[in-house]
Amino acid sequence: MKEYKHYTPEQIEQANNADISDYVHSRGFVCEKAGKEIHIRGYQGLYLNPETNEFYCHSENKGGRGLLNFCKQVLDMPFLEAMREIVGEPESVRQFANKSAEELQKGDRISYAGKTWTVTEVSNYSISLESGKDKDFISNTPSTRFLNEKKWTEKLTEAGFKFIGKAAEIKQFTPKVTAEPQEKKEFKMPEKSPDQKKLYAYLIKQRMLSPQTINDLVKQGVLYQGYVEFPKEDGSVSKHENIIFLHRNDVGEPCGADIQGVYTASKFKGIVPPNETDRGFVYSKGDPNKTDTVYLFEAPIDLMSFVELHPEIENAKFVAMGGLKPTIAEHYINSNMNVVSCVDNDVAGQKFNNKILSEKMQEALSANEGDITSKAINDRDPPIRLLEGTVNGKECSFFLSKDDYKEALNLNADVKSNVFVWVNRSNFTVNRECSEAGVKDFNDLLKNIKLSEKEVSPLENTKKFVEETNKIADWAEKAKNTAMGRLNDTRQYQIGGK
Repeated sequence: MKEYKHYTPEQIEQANNADISDYVHSRGFVCEKAGKEIHIRGYQGLYLNPETNEFYCHSENKGGRGLLNFCKQVLDMPFLEAMREIVGEPESVRQFANKSAEELQKGDRISYAGKTWTVTEVSNYSISLESGKDKDFISNTPSTRFLNEKKWTEKLTEAGFKFIGKAAEIKQFTPKVTAEPQEKKEFKMPEKSPDQKKLYAYLIKQRMLSPQTINDLVKQGVLYQGYVEFPKEDGSVSKHENIIFLHRNDVGEPCGADIQGVYTASKFKGIVPPNETDRGFVYSKGDPNKTDTVYLFEAPIDLMSFVELHPEIENAKFVAMGGLKPTIAEHYINSNMNVVSCVDNDVAGQKFNNKILSEKMQEALSANEGDITSKAINDRDPPIRLLEGTVNGKECSFFLSKDDYKEALNLNADVKSNVFVWVNRSNFTVNRECSEAGVKDFNDLLKNIKLSEKEVSPLENTKKFVEETNKIADWAEKAKNTAMGRLNDTRQYQIGGK
């Protein structure tokens, strides 16, 4: 008799409802407590909420609920692989003639009378079944459902019985009873310190920023030294002096902040904005009526470093998102201004940029070329993003760069016979300075330049300054020209095929 493999709807539901927290701990993921959430290290901002069985990856801007979705989205498992990981291999579905009723055991799963049931009890005279909240009872006595004296095998086969397999032993997620959500508190600006000495000392000595750069942001009221309150376990509150980088909303009101310790090069500690109106830490330069470009950064100190490296840039906004925040980026991208991404030169930053560029490429090509689908080659980190489709009867692949195409070939990836590299004429571009310099962020770049200046003579320093100024001017002009296009310009150049 023909055999085939499948998972029942009940098994899929069971996999969806499996406990993610239990899974990651049992599989040896490196987990750490982060407030009410669990942070999984090594996945660029992956957090779990054990109270809701939900997950979210900030670097990928994706999330969901349940272990099945977790395995598919985070671990990049195809559906069947994810199901095998959670519930095991599906047993071949056979007609009941291959397994008699006398062989049924507690825990077996059967298809009977149009439903999937779990066998809860087996005796010489009856079989007890459950399907969710429903319960049923099949007896071998003539006084109940079947009045003849046929064997159980014949009776159940007539009712459409099929043996599915053992029920999977999976810990299911059980929602906790939680208190009513509290109203969000309005953002309270940290109290200002009587002076700014520690702020200037830290930013000048530790971060090598100039006093002029610091002064400009202090004058705009977005940067100051202040006291931040931290609640203790005993209910009391402790105050610590920190550097405050204010976030503002659309109408210019403070709605949150990044904070930076003034004694050591500690990491940022975010104060979460109370609502979705947060537009980041914003520094405006030049005439606001002529502003047409926004530069995006992860952290305020990277923003300040870039401003110092590029004094020639005028009539622009510089925005630090406080990490990789797609919602803040989307706000500016949708504002029809030119947006230049200056996020960190690391895997998370590359994923952030490539995701947006891939979406822009798909928007542009789909409008002109028809049915275009996205694809990711996951054999490297970050994955190679590309598009595939049929254009003028030819199967085509579209890459974000020539380097991506070459790497796809090296990985023996399945690439169509006609290959194109998309020429980006959208309003979103990526600054490559840190990548070309081999540093992570603009503060590292600023430090490298200033340290190298100390090692050369005044004359050499002057020559180098002129050369660097000319390079910066050339880059700025190229960046401006590149960013002037819009989504409807879908030019690309072919690098393979006919």
